[in-house]
Amino acid sequence: MENDKNDPFLMDHNYDGIQELDNPMPTWWLITFYATIIFAGIYFFHYELSGITSSDQELAEDFKEIKSLRQTAQANKPQMETQDLNALVLETSAIDAGKKEFLLRCAACHGQSGEGGIGPNLTDDFWIHGKGKIEDIVAIVNTGVTDKGMPAWSEMMSAAAINNTSAFVFSLKGTNPSNGKKPEGQKVE
Repeated sequence: MENDKNDPFLMDHNYDGIQELDNPMPTWWLITFYATIIFAGIYFFHYELSGITSSDQELAEDFKEIKSLRQTAQANKPQMETQDLNALVLETSAIDAGKKEFLLRCAACHGQSGEGGIGPNLTDDFWIHGKGKIEDIVAIVNTGVTDKGMPAWSEMMSAAAINNTSAFVFSLKGTNPSNGKKPEGQKVE
């Protein structure tokens, strides 16, 4: 191979007949490289030297805001009186709406008819939590039983949906499906 002395990329370096070329980096690569250096400098100045809150502090502030919004929402959630809940048990529209919610959210653990499965049987007179009263059922659905795997539905369901679902669960008492789970908890009259 003959040396081309006019080639601007050809270097004078020669090793075992191999000549080295001096190819410059592509322009787009150099622009990207220098842009990352500039970004790193701005980022370092912003988060380390400027005294502005760090991302950890921003996250903590955002969590405080979310917590306060949740507490405000919980405080403003209308609570039904016991007599209203008892009246809700007699409304077929509420029972039907509660059944839809129950089948959607609760049947996986408590069975299609409340007969139990992973969760306890809801049709018998035995209760692990509460006394089987409508207000007890609403409280359990609201707060959940996290040590047993039941979520607190108050953050995922509206108050009306919780009340309707509780009314449906209350209406299951005494239905005794054929494949019911054995009694758990204490018998309640």
